[in-house]
Amino acid sequence: MLNTGLIMYDTDTWLVLRDNPASPAAVISRITDTGGAERYLLLKWELDPAARRMVGIYTSLREAGDAVPWAKRHTPDGNGYPPGSKQRRDARQRLAEHSPTRTNDTPSASPGG
Repeated sequence: MLNTGLIMYDTDTWLVLRDNPASPAAVISRITDTGGAERYLLLKWELDPAARRMVGIYTSLREAGDAVPWAKRHTPDGNGYPPGSKQRRDARQRLAEHSPTRTNDTPSASPGG
């Protein structure tokens, strides 16, 4: 199951959680534009609503959620993509393809020697 980090707050608002489960990273609000199409406003989270700043306008909830980066972990494959996502698997595979591999030519320490 893909972890999107989205929590529905009401019918038109989602909180985006990333690394800190106690504080959202962003807020997504669904609005209708003048042509009648749904749009999703991505706002940087601040406790004071007046301090929130718009990051972008997107055509889908998924697109807006994907625009909020995941923090890079302190692991070799920490690449900023959500856990379980295709982008994370692809990045992990690219990393593996470009990482030096250990060979049998590498000397190893022998016990007692």
